Amino acid sequence: GRLAVNLPPDGLTEAAAQLGLGIDYVAPGMTTVTGSVPIADSPALRVEAGIGQGKVTASPFGMALVAATLARGSVPAPTIVAGAPGVADRTPEPLPGGVDEQVRAMMRETVTGGTATALQDIPDLLGKTGTAEYIDDTHAHGWFVGIRGDLALAVFVSDAGSSAPAVDAAGGFLRASA
Repeated sequence: GRLAVNLPPDGLTEAAAQLGLGIDYVAPGMTTVTGSVPIADSPALRVEAGIGQGKVTASPFGMALVAATLARGSVPAPTIVAGAPGVADRTPEPLPGGVDEQVRAMMRETVTGGTATALQDIPDLLGKTGTAEYIDDTHAHGWFVGIRGDLALAVFVSDAGSSAPAVDAAGGFLRASA
């Protein structure tokens, strides 16, 4: 939140777009909604948005797209039908040089020594956990976003209370697919 307060009102909106969040696609075979990071006109709104709260929304598809962007260094075009990639509703600026590497290093630390250590047995996994509070901050959804090689994933568990159920679900999927 502290970094966000000093950004311009559209700073988080544009940064999210560089990761694919807030961009939607027309793609054969799927409807896409990535999420929304509205322009935050006040410092208080920027602090909320900076920690993924307030009016920020994200779909599991959107967060998987963020992970895929970090894995490859640029926003990929989602594709369900071979040869017919999704067409974005806008083209964001690319990530600043080195940002993807820095975020991937922090994601690795989340798995090896942070809130996703239950997954540290999975080789080369990068991850980020999170919660999204709602209903007067008395409930929280749980998230896990991960990268392993060319696989990007997002797990969302409604009203989980913490990220632990999402971490467990991701672990079950990743271990079964190994």
